[in-house]
Amino acid sequence: MKKKEQKLRADLMRTALYVYQAIQHNDLESADLEVKELNIEFFQFSKMVQEREQREKLYANIQDLKRNGINVELSIRSPFFNQ
Repeated sequence: MKKKEQKLRADLMRTALYVYQAIQHNDLESADLEVKELNIEFFQFSKMVQEREQREKLYANIQDLKRNGINVELSIRSPFFNQ
């Protein structure tokens, strides 16, 4: 897991704790704001995980092709490979 993904996971956990604390103190306004933040962070995190899984699947497919003797050349400039 990359540092960016680890940081986002830590942010998710921290925000979830803030939601819990706000509910414990009956601070519904703060809880509402934190839930909105949690939704944004969760969307970013799930997108990051999905992209990582797709990248890993592509690399595995490329390795399979190479094992079968098929030469695969990819552009290094592609933003997909520079993450």
